[in-house]
Amino acid sequence: MKANGVILLYVVEKLQTSHTLVAWAFTLQCALGFLVSEYLKLVEAPLSKQLLHYFSYRQLGIIGGFLAGFGYIGSGLLTSSILDLFVFHSISGFGFGLLCIPNFMYIHAHVDDQTFSKIQSTSGIFIYVGVAILPVVLKWLVDIYGHNGGLAIFGALIWNCILAGVAMKPTKESTLEIDSTSCSTVPREKLHYLDKYLPFLSPLFRHRNFAICMLFASSGMYVYSSWAIFLVTFGNGLGFSSQQSVYLSTAGGAGGAVGSLSPLVLFSYNKMNAFTTCFYPSLANGTILLVSTFITDFRIVLNLMFLSGFVQGFQYAGICGIIPLLLCEHHLGFGAVLSFLVEGMFYQFGGLIPGMEHPKKRH
Repeated sequence: MKANGVILLYVVEKLQTSHTLVAWAFTLQCALGFLVSEYLKLVEAPLSKQLLHYFSYRQLGIIGGFLAGFGYIGSGLLTSSILDLFVFHSISGFGFGLLCIPNFMYIHAHVDDQTFSKIQSTSGIFIYVGVAILPVVLKWLVDIYGHNGGLAIFGALIWNCILAGVAMKPTKESTLEIDSTSCSTVPREKLHYLDKYLPFLSPLFRHRNFAICMLFASSGMYVYSSWAIFLVTFGNGLGFSSQQSVYLSTAGGAGGAVGSLSPLVLFSYNKMNAFTTCFYPSLANGTILLVSTFITDFRIVLNLMFLSGFVQGFQYAGICGIIPLLLCEHHLGFGAVLSFLVEGMFYQFGGLIPGMEHPKKRH
């Protein structure tokens, strides 16, 4: 999704459709990746049991890597309608989701909980490195080989993810273990209906700071997805060239990578909580983005996008790292499900709603 903003306007013109549908297809790709990877590995769903009881980590990694790249190749060579775009980007998103399942479970099986929490909090670094690099790579490929050829080559490059699956050694623990017990920290007579019948919602009511965190995480994911998709278009709207607009993504990604490291310092001094992780970054990022709409100087906007990326990277890494601190051990699994379910849902709104407000034609 991080690179899709480069081709947004071209796809709109090629398919003779609206910005809304194209942006929605782009963000739906990432939303599916989140929903598949996090929901299926922790919730007792029929598909998850089929996947992780009948396929090894290695097999899922290989299949996921193949589908992730194939979706982009199909988008470049076989797309002639908006329906095709939705199909191929959904295939790619589903593939990324399948790839995340074995990576998450494999790492979790080989490190302790404290180390795993740090790994989760630093994963945002690589997300924002992608924001910084992938738009430039796709722009370069499209300029040289055209839209269709550039996307096909980009998809082929994504096939390197297959190697992540190949590199996983088979283990005896390559199956899903389901914990279906009720809330273990509350007496039976004090359990309410959510604990008994909708346990995956229980963390929101048993841990109020977690609920606050999820509220701001949902808005943060909406802002991030619209920011990532429309950043290049935003630069064009300010009068910058296409090349300059791509560099806005580079600056934002670089800021996000640096920002993702910052929570480690605050975690070390026990200064992270729901407000320092969610509220203050949301307020700061909203102010930065609002100010940027009134600026036309490229260098100032470039620095503002770096700051915006820094704040978003700080927030994302902080949320990933603080969840184990906000929840008891029993609710941790369900809390992870909720956090990524929220991210997956609001990711797609970031393409759908701003796309409705985007003008159909540029004058």
